[in-house]
Amino acid sequence: MLTEHFAPHTTIISLCYFAAAMFTASNLWFYLRVLHPIKRLAQHATQLEHGQMDALMFSCGGIPEIALLRRSMAGMAHHIQTALAQTEAYADQLTDGQERERKRLARELHDSTVQALVVIAQTMELGRGWLTSAPERAAEMLSLARQQAVEAAGDLRDLIADLRPPSLEELGLEAALGLLTQRSPLRAELSIEGMPRRLPEGVELALFRVAQEALTNAQHHSDSHNVRVTLSYAPDGVTVSIADDGRGFAVADDLRHYALTGHYGLMGIRERLTNLGGAVQVISGAGKGTRVSAHIPSAAVRGVGVLHDPVCGMDIAVGQAYATLNYHGTEYGFCCPVCKGAFERSPEAYLTPETTPP
Repeated sequence: MLTEHFAPHTTIISLCYFAAAMFTASNLWFYLRVLHPIKRLAQHATQLEHGQMDALMFSCGGIPEIALLRRSMAGMAHHIQTALAQTEAYADQLTDGQERERKRLARELHDSTVQALVVIAQTMELGRGWLTSAPERAAEMLSLARQQAVEAAGDLRDLIADLRPPSLEELGLEAALGLLTQRSPLRAELSIEGMPRRLPEGVELALFRVAQEALTNAQHHSDSHNVRVTLSYAPDGVTVSIADDGRGFAVADDLRHYALTGHYGLMGIRERLTNLGGAVQVISGAGKGTRVSAHIPSAAVRGVGVLHDPVCGMDIAVGQAYATLNYHGTEYGFCCPVCKGAFERSPEAYLTPETTPP
């Protein structure tokens, strides 16, 4: 009877011990498999914050979900490290490029312009010495000096055009691309689509540099013979495309990859367009040629503080417009009284989809 009386209590005590053991075991499992690995992961993340980019490469243990999270964070850290290396390489190349350009300019000016001016001065000095004794010889020397001056001026124009083409500022992107294709040693053609209009200075320069870089690559790297440059004006923005018939190449998923291999042209194009809110697309393949397309959307083309002249299509910086006019809630700027008068007489005639700001 006594044994039967204590049996239920023994069973309850056993259950309590069992529950306590299970509770302790579960807590120990939770600590070893979840809490402690999370603490290690947090420590690695702190090391990552302090610049130890490889901290997440070491295992933290724990449940599979923590291991998956660590691998994902390690992958992101690797991408960040690669992007930093690419950016540093590109920045170093820009600095080196500036120094090389300064040396090239110094050499060009010394070897061509300075030497030409010295020769011109000597020729004029000889001509002056013959003014009384041999007038005809003096006239020949002065004529030669004039010819040398014209040649030196031509060399300076070419040098200036390489740095920043005057036609870009004076005549616009269409004219600058036309001269660029004419000067190319390849058979280059330029086609214009849409309604041409002046763009903000930074946009025109960026698109011109894209075409210049693509033509240079086609000339030196693609073994191409024919290049077609297309400038497209559309309501959603402006696009410059350069297509060649060269041997092509395998395009990397990320153009920043080329910075690590010493090729900075496409990286430079990407950076220029990204800073303006645009994008670049490179399509190529073995034996299929290469097509580089640079697009800048209308919002970036218009820019902040830029007004649109619907008559001539020019984009004008605020403060430089001849006059402004608000029509149906949109502010327009005008480059001259002729455009302003034409718009006031018949505004709807000029408000086509391509001339109306978005």
